[in-house]
Amino acid sequence: MKRRTIIGLSLLVVGVVAATTSALIDTPGTIVWNQGGIAYQKRRALTNVDLTNQVPKETENIQKLTVISNDTNVYVQQGTQFSVTQNKNGNEKKARINYSNGELKVDTKSTSQSNRHIVGFSIGDDDDGIKTGPSVTITIPKQTNIKNIDITQNNGHVSASDLAIDNINIKTQNDDVDFARVIAKNIIIDAKNSEVDLNSVTSDQLTTKNYNDDLTVNGSTIKDINVSMQNADVDIEHSTITKGGRITNQGGDISFETSQLPTFSAQATNGNVEITPPFAQQQGTAALVIQNQNGDIEIE
Repeated sequence: MKRRTIIGLSLLVVGVVAATTSALIDTPGTIVWNQGGIAYQKRRALTNVDLTNQVPKETENIQKLTVISNDTNVYVQQGTQFSVTQNKNGNEKKARINYSNGELKVDTKSTSQSNRHIVGFSIGDDDDGIKTGPSVTITIPKQTNIKNIDITQNNGHVSASDLAIDNINIKTQNDDVDFARVIAKNIIIDAKNSEVDLNSVTSDQLTTKNYNDDLTVNGSTIKDINVSMQNADVDIEHSTITKGGRITNQGGDISFETSQLPTFSAQATNGNVEITPPFAQQQGTAALVIQNQNGDIEIE
């Protein structure tokens, strides 16, 4: 390619970036993929809609909560009574709610603009584009018969807080997952391009698969842990693993800080293993297997 052409293209890119940035500073919004190209979508004022009237009156009969979401943040939290609310753009349809055989299904996938998907960042004064974006909030009372929560998410945040549920299953891509003060017998998280933060979580069985973003476990108690990572870091801080399990990583570091572990083995194929003296004597017949293909392991 001729030098003049290269310079011209470079100037064009710089000009577009400068013009776009200038416009976005004055008008906060989101970068979206629109019918094969990148576009800027202005942030519209959101409308709060109460969808609780679509929920059966006998909420004690609900045993499973299923959420299917696209471009909409999902919040599941504890409250005094069962409710479903939605913050939506004016041109979006309301979330669909169906109840059958003990399962309550909340579907926001069909309400979003199908040809527009978030590229990965918002610009403007909005706390990382999380709380001010389109969302659905499901509030569950402390005394509930719900045993299972199943959330499938695409291009949206998933948050669970102050819950005590038997089984939680999350499958998500392109945004973060946050748990806070959650008690569950079994937690399964399958996350692609999504950072996972688990804070004050208690679980008999934690299984996570993370691709291209990090996993942080903080202040938690896990009986059996199974973690599979690719191109991301694992940080376990101020936590307790009581029984064991397996933690593997294909590209990224694994670190434990001020945590209690069972007997373990730690092996890094292309990386360093650093174990401080208090933990060195716990190596032996491994209840917890820690393996890293391309990255370091640090236990302190």
